[in-house]
Amino acid sequence: MVTIDDYLPYKGSGKDVKLVYERQAADGGIWGPLLEKAWAKTNGYYLRTEGGSPSDAFDFLTGAPSTRYYTDPKNVDASYETVRKAYNSDHLVTCYVGGVGGPKQVNAYGLPKA
Repeated sequence: MVTIDDYLPYKGSGKDVKLVYERQAADGGIWGPLLEKAWAKTNGYYLRTEGGSPSDAFDFLTGAPSTRYYTDPKNVDASYETVRKAYNSDHLVTCYVGGVGGPKQVNAYGLPKA
């Protein structure tokens, strides 16, 4: 069990306040940043989680197994098909894209069912 509070690291002030790591959901939900905080706590601190795979965190936090697929950015159709099959199998799907905005820039996305 991991116990956390609801304080999240942020930068800025007033109307310019932004979370430092995971962003708040469009509907105002903060489950993503709170899950990320729990993962960071199990690793000692946030910087130890940078550049990690979202599947590692979900494996640990949920106890559910995961499968990691590597896709070829030059074969978009095959990559799409891989993600589509997992999504249609009712699996929790996360996508991890590294090096987009520079070598340390990492983007991770969850694909929730509607």
